[in-house]
Amino acid sequence: HYKFRQHLTQMADRHDVLVVLVNESYTSKTCPECGQIHEKLGGSKKFQCPKCGFSLPRDWNGARNIMIRALSATTTRFSPGAIQIIPADE
Repeated sequence: HYKFRQHLTQMADRHDVLVVLVNESYTSKTCPECGQIHEKLGGSKKFQCPKCGFSLPRDWNGARNIMIRALSATTTRFSPGAIQIIPADE
């Protein structure tokens, strides 16, 4: 992670691009709809919230939660429920 982050921030500085670093802990285990942490996700490729039933491929869920954390760390105002996942084949 360190070398990648270092390279990313150097390239972003060079091109005057903002990089928002966030802690990725629990991003694939946290429901973006209700905030519930799914402790028993195991090796499943699919995230399904045991509390509200929200479902998404695990990697997509992690990426979505990282994006939500990054947006929350900036002055951008948004509603997490307004972020929609649209598969590339549609």
